[in-house]
Amino acid sequence: MEKRIGRVLALTVLTTALLMSACGKSTAAESSGIIVAANEKRYNVQLTDAKPKKPVKIAVLAFQNNPYWLPVRDGAEYAAKKLKARGSSAEWIVVSENFDASRMVAAIETSIVKKYDGIALVAFEDSLVPAINKAVDAGLTVVTLDSDPDSKSKRMAFYGQDYFHSGELSAEYLATKIGGKGKVGIITGVFGATCPQQRMDGFKSWLKKNKPEISVVGAYENNDKAEIAYDLTKNFITANPDLKGIYVTAGGPFGASRAVQELKKESQVAVVGHDFIEDNFIAIKDGSMSAVIGEDPFQIGYDPVIGLYNYLVTGVKPQKEHMTTNMQTMTKNNIDALTANFK
Repeated sequence: MEKRIGRVLALTVLTTALLMSACGKSTAAESSGIIVAANEKRYNVQLTDAKPKKPVKIAVLAFQNNPYWLPVRDGAEYAAKKLKARGSSAEWIVVSENFDASRMVAAIETSIVKKYDGIALVAFEDSLVPAINKAVDAGLTVVTLDSDPDSKSKRMAFYGQDYFHSGELSAEYLATKIGGKGKVGIITGVFGATCPQQRMDGFKSWLKKNKPEISVVGAYENNDKAEIAYDLTKNFITANPDLKGIYVTAGGPFGASRAVQELKKESQVAVVGHDFIEDNFIAIKDGSMSAVIGEDPFQIGYDPVIGLYNYLVTGVKPQKEHMTTNMQTMTKNNIDALTANFK
């Protein structure tokens, strides 16, 4: 049975040092650990050669509830350096540590008051649509990154993953890994949030159509926290000694892999998650995590800033309304090749 987990766990997490304070900008001391030098070939969007008639001012509104956001920030800040050379700016603003719609709405309204030319934001649920539309009506150009509301808004474009399909790919990989039958558990970020919900829907849909012999024994929230994923994984295994897999839809899959490793269940329980980040790389290399379905988070920070700037300078919209990133499945067999671009 699916239910919300409302309690806060006091467990120590592997990456506490990476997590930020609840509000404010990120600091230079915090690093993604995987982006040392930029590689232009990694980007879908190229900076226009056209010069702005006046300085362009962009706000990037995001969160910092797990290490995934660090390379996203790095991408946005690398784009900001390029804009600075053109006399323009892009400011990375952490709205809150956790997904808080009221804080995001307030940040959008502040951006309107401060007369930014454009906003790139993480639009993680439909309740943000009125604020997005208000910004557009006030003359700002808005794009979304990482997450896009299910409901129609006036935003110009979305930059991110096809989340439903990434859930399908996760289900297909996990089904193959566990032999096409058995019990699996789902750990999702926040019920109803666009990204994890679409991934979970894609995962379940694929299993129902293709591998009905695999049963989902439960789905629980971890609020993108590795420490909660750790605890939930131990609970899953305790309640289901014959469990074969864990699918983590959003942040903190390395917490699940740590629990599997401590219980010495690596050969029995396969963990599949998302995001190309250092903690997941470590888990894949040590065998506690089977795979991550990911895209380049640096690109998710970089492309929307450049795409937004290009439009504000030239008036030319992005090639597509949905600027989706390429998805790749990383395993122990190909991790060295895939991480070559992150060095």
